[in-house]
Amino acid sequence: MLVKNDFVGINKISRKMVGVYVLWGKNDECLYVGRGQIINRFSFHLGSSEFWNRIFSITVYLGNSKRENSLLEYALIQRYKPIFNKERRWNNIVGLKYKDWGERFYLKKK
Repeated sequence: MLVKNDFVGINKISRKMVGVYVLWGKNDECLYVGRGQIINRFSFHLGSSEFWNRIFSITVYLGNSKRENSLLEYALIQRYKPIFNKERRWNNIVGLKYKDWGERFYLKKK
């Protein structure tokens, strides 16, 4: 099973940091987009999600507010169409280019 420390550099994120995260598969397939306390949510997915064994990298966006995180989560779901997010009916949010300032962490090579 993967653990948080299997990802290069992710220790820069403290347990209290809140934001939006994107879980990616090996071929850049978007598996899941979520929000909340990054490390707690990420650890949950590594331990109990049906897709934990497909996670290859994570992109993290640290937001300034709950509203900003919600809007970003919606925008990223609309943009990437994650495989494992449940279907939700949100308005299309266009024109947001957050990918440029996210930080991605890759699985360590063994």
